[in-house]
Amino acid sequence: MIEGLLTAWILSIFGFDSMVVEVIKSFGIKASTSHYYVLFALLGYIYSLFKVKEIEGENKWWLNQKY
Repeated sequence: MIEGLLTAWILSIFGFDSMVVEVIKSFGIKASTSHYYVLFALLGYIYSLFKVKEIEGENKWWLNQKY
């Protein structure tokens, strides 16, 4: 989750947050900068779930490939 928030903060320095909020608003959904940070926090959480599975060795798809 921290990775997502840190990424959101770095991207917001370059104005990415206002662009994402405007895109969400174009779909008729009310959005603000807080929604932007919640979205990136959730993406960071999902990323961390996959990262934990990789560390535990459950995601070894590259070992099953035949060359």
